[in-house]
Amino acid sequence: MRSTPGPTWKDSKLTLSAINNKFDLKSHAIIENAPDTVQVIFTNLVDTDMLFGHRRNVQGYAGALTEVDEWVGEIVDAMQEEDVFGDLLDHGNDPTAPGTDHTREYVPMLAYSKAVHNNSSVLHELGVRDGFFDIAASLSDWLGLGWNGHGRSFLPQLSGVSK
Repeated sequence: MRSTPGPTWKDSKLTLSAINNKFDLKSHAIIENAPDTVQVIFTNLVDTDMLFGHRRNVQGYAGALTEVDEWVGEIVDAMQEEDVFGDLLDHGNDPTAPGTDHTREYVPMLAYSKAVHNNSSVLHELGVRDGFFDIAASLSDWLGLGWNGHGRSFLPQLSGVSK
């Protein structure tokens, strides 16, 4: 069960309310006259990095990661078959390393969809990607949009996925 609200609580709660269609999307739409249904929710949990990673606060960092982990279960449970969840870090900060600079160059990523999970019992290793633009290419592929930018979709690597 979730502990007392921490630094990621507000953003995680907003994400969950949007997935459950209990959030006023019209007041936050970036496209005028956007539909009332949720298409893409982007939540940046920057406090984990800003408040704890750069400040080398090991206990705060561990607490924030635990809080995010507690929210992920609720978010995944609320997802519909056609939804996709992506969880990634921006660059990585080891809170035990000296200094305040970034300490990691590779970005871990977790992607989940009930559509993929229900069609496969296999976890898929996506390998080292060329850059963040692979995420943009994959989202475009998932949404059925054309992608002309850099990068390549990782959806073909997931068995049972065709969009």
